Amino acid sequence: MKRIVLLSALVLLSLTAAVSQSLPASSPAYWVVETNAKETNYSIVRFYTVDNLLVHEVKIDGVYININRPRHKKRLDQLLRSYNDRTVASLRRLKSKHSI
Repeated sequence: MKRIVLLSALVLLSLTAAVSQSLPASSPAYWVVETNAKETNYSIVRFYTVDNLLVHEVKIDGVYININRPRHKKRLDQLLRSYNDRTVASLRRLKSKHSI
């Protein structure tokens, strides 16, 4: 009986690990928001790469960002998208041109 319970627990654990959430391939970065629930006079937004490297950090005074609100999530996603577009454009511009 113990073997059956142990085997079923192992199978359930392996199934949950196999169905874990993955990042979309089109998103090379993600954002994290830090705010204080009691003192809502600032928010800190950090942008990270997929490799968990800090790319950019912004402290916004006088603004409380609530990520449970769809409007705030949408705005953060737009900021991240525009930041990614700017970095891609600057990388294209910095590429050296090959001589003929």
